[in-house]
Amino acid sequence: MFPYQNMRTGTQQPSTNKLWYIVIMCALALMFVYDVLQAPPEDNPRFTAIAGVIDARRWDMQSVPVLNLSGEWRFSSQNAALNTPVEQPTYTEVPAPFQYRPAGDVSAKVGLYQLTFRLPPEDKRSTLALRIESIVSAHAVYVDGQLVAQSGLAVDESMQSFPLNRPYVININPRADQLDIAIMVANPGNAAKAGILRPVRIGDAIVLNSNFRFRDYFEFTLASVFLLIAMILILVRRVMPQYRGMVFLACFLAGLALFILSSAPSHKILYSLLPFDGEYAYTTQIRVYYVSIISYVFFLFFMDQHFPRTLDTRYRKVMTITGIACVFVILFGTIEFITTWEIVFFLYRFCVLIGFTFMILRIMKHDSSMVPYDVLLLYFSLFVFSGKNLFYYLQLDNSPQTPYVEVCVAVAVMIHIVLQTYRHAHQEQLKLAMAFHNARIKPHFLFNALNAIHDAIYEEPETAQELLLSFSQFLRNRFRFTDFSALVPLSEEVDILDAYLRIEHDRFRERIQIDRHIDPKALTFLVPQLLLQPLVENAIHHGVLKQRRGGTVTIRVSLNPSSTRLLVEVQDTGVGIAPEHIDAILHGVVQEGVGVLNIHSRLLHLYGQGLEIQSTVGEGTLVRCAIPQKGIHK
Repeated sequence: MFPYQNMRTGTQQPSTNKLWYIVIMCALALMFVYDVLQAPPEDNPRFTAIAGVIDARRWDMQSVPVLNLSGEWRFSSQNAALNTPVEQPTYTEVPAPFQYRPAGDVSAKVGLYQLTFRLPPEDKRSTLALRIESIVSAHAVYVDGQLVAQSGLAVDESMQSFPLNRPYVININPRADQLDIAIMVANPGNAAKAGILRPVRIGDAIVLNSNFRFRDYFEFTLASVFLLIAMILILVRRVMPQYRGMVFLACFLAGLALFILSSAPSHKILYSLLPFDGEYAYTTQIRVYYVSIISYVFFLFFMDQHFPRTLDTRYRKVMTITGIACVFVILFGTIEFITTWEIVFFLYRFCVLIGFTFMILRIMKHDSSMVPYDVLLLYFSLFVFSGKNLFYYLQLDNSPQTPYVEVCVAVAVMIHIVLQTYRHAHQEQLKLAMAFHNARIKPHFLFNALNAIHDAIYEEPETAQELLLSFSQFLRNRFRFTDFSALVPLSEEVDILDAYLRIEHDRFRERIQIDRHIDPKALTFLVPQLLLQPLVENAIHHGVLKQRRGGTVTIRVSLNPSSTRLLVEVQDTGVGIAPEHIDAILHGVVQEGVGVLNIHSRLLHLYGQGLEIQSTVGEGTLVRCAIPQKGIHK
């Protein structure tokens, strides 16, 4: 059987699920288009820097509380004095990296950005703040010639500088009707791209601080949830070692958590979690970020485990070797080398999606009518997420309006696939238990039944004929079932029970007394197969026949007043069961009561509640279960 059919039991997915998958994919596509085409509110073309000046005197802070300081900033590649006018100023787009000459030219590693921001009237503005997200790899911010904030140390002599790219919000108090903003940027970290890489924002201090704080809390919570799920999967893997794919999914989720914590501007969270600061914190953030990109390959391995033989073996080996090589370079290479060749890591992530594409095509090629909508949704979510990341990697002046929605959908689908696989494996285990239970028909029962038929042939031919028919009916019904979860009318269960009791009563005569109370209205009620006979067999052989005098087995089957629930009770006057032995039977610790354990497990799987056993040693045992009408526990 093809692997994908094996995982999904060869059935089509419900049309309702298909509709939901399609709706979610359309929603993700619309969000992607919105993020790509829709500029954030603060990207107002009326307030774009031209020749180093933004005229915001008509800025309405009530309707637009935040602005991006994007456009043409005055720029000098040397450490000029802040208040010294430049005879022939040059301009550069912000945000964007500045170009510097090869290592060795110290002055070429320092850039000075300057901007004049003309403010609205004082009665129309609130308390102002600046938000810095990502300036590589060290900087100092000056407002009106005064140092207001810095991250790392940005000075002339690179030997005295150290890198640190920490996001923050700083309140400012204007002294006049305009702000002279200067940002000194140095590159002691030798990053391939240095400069203002994310927009500098100005706006209402309360709005900027609250937005920054909300995003921090959201992304920290999201990363924590992913890490928690990863740890749970690792623990489950220890309990159930056969599910190897859970380890790969746990590694993928851990990689996503690290990606969230180490990408701008969320790497502020990572900095706060690290036990050290300065250059070590900066280099650690860079390495963690790129390792998290490579961890995408664990997603491919996870899918390969759950859908075996759909990923080409050679492709898997190439991705494994390449991934190990990339991680080695990231951990031991220089920051300059890593950031210079960062495009390789992004391409590696897209190669993972290419491999996943071929997996889906192989699944659909085998059976085009069986469209794996959940897998398509997973693929589409990760593709959109990767596409967004690449888009914002190339378009630095934008930022996503719906961050991490796609990755949340992808993680939810992967967990759904794991649960589906676990449910299918659990069903297979119950099938094996059912087959094992059927195979455990006592040899002496078969021998004694045949002997009883043999003895009756000469003395009571009619009785022998009835016994033979009952025996054949019993065997036929015991072995005809193939789907353990199928529901059958109660009348079929009663037929099996009648055939069994006819044989047992002829064998044990007066030692077994049967008292039956079966509501005729309940005969059409759907119940799990092989429900009554194993319970009665257990009551006879482990209850009343343990006593020399025998005993009585009472069978009660009734409907509740609304006919929505069936109550089944099998009670005997046998030897009883010790309380600790009841728990051992229901948990499969002892070999006795295999039929009871089988029924208990199937009821738990189908309805969420199993058998209830009450027993008193020396007096007897009562086994009870309640079955809702066609209500199957999902």
